[in-house]
Amino acid sequence: MDNKEMSITSDREYKKLLSELKEKVRSSQLKAAIKVNYELLDLYWTLGEYIVKNQEQHSWGDAFIKSLAKDLQKEFPDMKGFSETNIKYIRRWYSFYIKGLQGVAELENDDSNSKGLKTDRDNATIGLIICKDKNDVVCEYSLEQISQPIGISKYEITKLFEAEYKSSLPSIEEIEKKIKEIDMDN
Repeated sequence: MDNKEMSITSDREYKKLLSELKEKVRSSQLKAAIKVNYELLDLYWTLGEYIVKNQEQHSWGDAFIKSLAKDLQKEFPDMKGFSETNIKYIRRWYSFYIKGLQGVAELENDDSNSKGLKTDRDNATIGLIICKDKNDVVCEYSLEQISQPIGISKYEITKLFEAEYKSSLPSIEEIEKKIKEIDMDN
């Protein structure tokens, strides 16, 4: 390293500029990753929608899934995510959420359940996210006005709760236990 290089790299303004540029690069990388995740979720949602609607319309079974997976893998050999198992997961994910959205719409339109709907006098919304698989149930709370983006990741949102919510809500463990009990009864 010559003297000119050494003098610039030890300059305070240069170090400040370098630090700012590194932060910009990291921020751009994070934004790009979030956009990629969003686009993938949008693609999977659309695939799920097409799969479910066409299976219902044409009474296609699992042979359709197998053929679709094979043809998508052949057309996009460098892209992962089109295995038969993943296509089934995409279909299941779409079906799960669409049924949940329909259930919410039914609740909102059902006057007999109006006591369960939120009014202007109610406190801020706290959501409950429940993820269930064959061997486990995972519950998490979510907040209405969270300031950080949530991608495909696990966050410990309960640490963000205000004290007023902590005392009035059941613990995650209590909810998971109750769901497991309900499953055992069915």
